[in-house]
Parts: sequence; structure tokens; C-alpha cells
Amino acid sequence: MKLLKITSLIGVLTLSASLLLFGCGGGSTTETESTLADVGISEESTISEEVTTTSGETSETESFNNSTETDDAQVDLSFTLEGKSYTLPFAYSELEADGWITDTDMNQTLSPYTYTHIYICKDGKDEDLYIDLFNADSNAQKLKDCMVSEIEFTEKLLQTYNFELVNGIKPGDDQTTVTNAMGNPTNTDDGDDFTSIVYGGRTDSSQIVFVWWKVSDDVTKEGNKITISSNEIPAYLSEYKAPASVGEDFDSSTFTLDGTVYQLPCPATEFIKNGWNIENSEDLPRRRSAINRPMEKNGVIIHVTFYNYADCWAKLENCAVTSIEATVHGDYDPIPNMQVPKGINFNMTKSQLKSAISGSSLQFSKANTSSSLSYTFDSLYDDSDEEYYAKFSYDKEKGMIDSIIISGSKWPGK
Repeated sequence: MKLLKITSLIGVLTLSASLLLFGCGGGSTTETESTLADVGISEESTISEEVTTTSGETSETESFNNSTETDDAQVDLSFTLEGKSYTLPFAYSELEADGWITDTDMNQTLSPYTYTHIYICKDGKDEDLYIDLFNADSNAQKLKDCMVSEIEFTEKLLQTYNFELVNGIKPGDDQTTVTNAMGNPTNTDDGDDFTSIVYGGRTDSSQIVFVWWKVSDDVTKEGNKITISSNEIPAYLSEYKAPASVGEDFDSSTFTLDGTVYQLPCPATEFIKNGWNIENSEDLPRRRSAINRPMEKNGVIIHVTFYNYADCWAKLENCAVTSIEATVHGDYDPIPNMQVPKGINFNMTKSQLKSAISGSSLQFSKANTSSSLSYTFDSLYDDSDEEYYAKFSYDKEKGMIDSIIISGSKWPGK
């Protein structure tokens, strides 16, 4: 699900209408990828999605601004196309077996966890269908081996191909007909030039989007459309292997929390299954972006950076945890049961902390004031290609460590 692609709807639909006039296949594909910006402790950050068009230009899309939003609905992603039934996501080979062809070289490879679009047609017809392919594998895959994750069907295309949703809804059916069949939408956007409604919402792994232009002519009729999209829970999260023990130094990004060993980055579900609850879990990071939110267990609160490595919006529980900050602010705050490499924990004395830091092979910076002592390591100032961060603060007045921060290296291949 790429909610960004249905944003800035006027421009996007105009582009879609123009591309549909080209021959079957539309030539080469466009792969959308981003690099990791930062996994350290930071305020909420986002990265705009850049899409390379067929002309070679790049454009940025803005986030989808919904005028209304309700709880997510469960949506059926089944449809009938030219008499054949499909349910997203499904293997591209199914379309190929049913006689659909493309001018795109399907032996091209697609990087892990990325998507691209192609155009397909059937029976020598001039009109093309727009579909997205998604590589949900941890290895590069040929396009022909990828999954179809989205299909876009316009009212004009009904003149060429037969298409309907499982409930009989077709592009061009009015809004009342759609809502009578499908109930209240998750999101609605009523603009000056168009109306769009969404079923499934941005927090679901699937969605169906309906768009109606308010001026009816041959051009806008091409844009009155249904878009169905689906991406399953990011497959990369299943690659995580919990370490058997805490590493020897801080570049291992390992630690124990309540007796469980973690290595950053790791799936948020690793914490959830061990009793940690995400506060404000309805917040969502967009593709390749981070959000900081607290997690709580038995009164202990840790501040967590959730990073969404996927190419679509994701729930926090479907993101990776890239950093942990545990603190003890007040005299009655519960002390986190946490330990990092070199045995550093909240019960250490100042001399024990100094000894642990001196035993590290990494170069820490030191800040010593009348009230506190802190040691910080940041790989951004090191020659390492990895990304990790560690900071330990000792409160001289309390006579204890009051803050531990540890951040992990980026997810392999991401």
C-alpha cells in the first residue's frame, strides 16, 4: 500500500490519464527506493518520496490530507477482470498465464522491499492497465517473479475491459452506490475538483480508493477510477534473529531489558510480545521515516525510535525499533532492569562506569559538570560505515546512572 501515490490527486490523475494513452507496457519501469537517513535519537522525521517519471524528471508528493477519518474497515481486495477472479496481492505469473502482456522487460530485477509499476494489455487491445509490482523478498527478484500489489482501473477502461469488485461495484458508479454497498469509508476528501473516499485506511495493509472528478468530460472520465492496493506486513521483519547474549562492545547494539536480549534494530513486536505497550500507537511513520514514542511495562517507561523501512505507511507495531532511551527522573521512578555491553546498568557506581568506558575499543567523548558526568559515542563522527550511538549519564547528586541511550545500526540491505 503506497498511500503517497494517491496524494496530490490532481497531478497524479493527470499523469495517469496521460500515460494511459501510450502503447502497451509503457517502456521501462520506475523503481522507488530511499536510503536510511538517521536511526539515532531525534525528533519526528520524515523523508519525502521521490518518483522518477518517464521523462526522467523527479517530483515530490505530499502526504494525503484527509478531511475526515474513522476507524479502519476490513476490505475485500477481490475483483474480476476479463472474467477471471483475483485477490491482491497475487503473483504476476497469474496475469501472464491469463494472456496479459507487457512491453516491459520482465527479466529486470527489483531490489528487496521495493515496488515499481508497469502497463499491461490483452488480446491486442490498445488500452493499458496500470499495475504495481512489489518485491516482498529479502533478495532481488526478477519482475516476473514479483507480486501484483496494486491495480488501477478507470471508467474509460470499461469500454475496453470488463472489471468489477467482488460486490459488483465498477469505476464510475456514484458515491451513494459505493457507500450503500461498502458502508462508511475510512477516509473522505471532498476537494474543489474531485471527491475521493478510501476503504481500509492508511493503518491497514490494504485499501480501495474511489475518485470522482466534479467536471464530467472525456479527460476527467479517464480519471474517475478505482485503485486497489495491498502490501502485506513487511517481510524484512522476519529476518531478525535474537542474539544469544549481549555483545562485547557497544557497536554490537545489544542489551538486555527485563532479562531478554535484544539487538538493534529489531522488530517492535519483539518488545510487544514481552509485555511492552506502545503509547499513542495510532501514530504512523510514513515510508522510510522515524517516529519517537514511549513504551511502558509495569510502570517503567522507555523512549523508543520506531523506523519504518518499508515503502508504504506502517503501524508502529510493524516497524523496527532503532534506539532506546531509558531514564530515571524522579526519586520514585522505577529503575529499568537494563544492561548494555561492558555490564553498564543503572546500579553502577561512578568508578564502575569509568572503568567500563575505559575498557571499550570505541572512542567516547566525556562531559563532566558539577552535577553530572556523561560519556557519548556517535558513529557519525567515526570512520565506521555502520550507524550506532551510545550515551550514559551519571547524576552526581543522586549518586547513580540516570540515563542510558543505545541506538542500533541500520537494517542490513536497507
